[in-house]
Amino acid sequence: PRRSSELQSQLATAQAERDRLAAALADAEAALRNITPVTLTRLPQALDSQLRRLAQQNPGLMEYDADRGMIRLRSDLTFALGSTELSDSAQASLRQLAGVQQSSAASPYGVRIAGHTDNVPVRNAANVQRFGDNWGLSAFRAISVMKALHSAGISPQRTHIAGYGEFSPIVANGTQGARENRRVDIFLV
Repeated sequence: PRRSSELQSQLATAQAERDRLAAALADAEAALRNITPVTLTRLPQALDSQLRRLAQQNPGLMEYDADRGMIRLRSDLTFALGSTELSDSAQASLRQLAGVQQSSAASPYGVRIAGHTDNVPVRNAANVQRFGDNWGLSAFRAISVMKALHSAGISPQRTHIAGYGEFSPIVANGTQGARENRRVDIFLV
């Protein structure tokens, strides 16, 4: 009889816990149903058109992704191998981009600059000392783009940078890396 009452007590405790968990699950499911889905907000038409036109004027160097509000710079044309110094054509294109970013349509947006590399390690001794690795190289390239935008009139308060190194590829890297992964992305956020 004593054993039976212990088991009944344990059963009652387990049932109460089951009921508590079922109620918590129902609350969580209701909360999930009430979450407003996150959608990407497209840039205003005038700004979208300016960025689209800018990318068309700089084929090969930059592409525009309207869904993400992003200009992508190909690193192979923006920088020399292992360098953070902007090419003349990249500097000219960034001055044009700064002009677009200074428009009234773009002024409410921040500018996020993200550097990326492929998976080929930094090997040159001077670059290893200066950047350490691909992460450092990607961050310094983003800084170079940021400084070019600042010198073209973009407020430092609107900008921030990120370096992703080889850790955010858009295509699979081969033994020689992948050209598409060597890039700098500029987002209006």
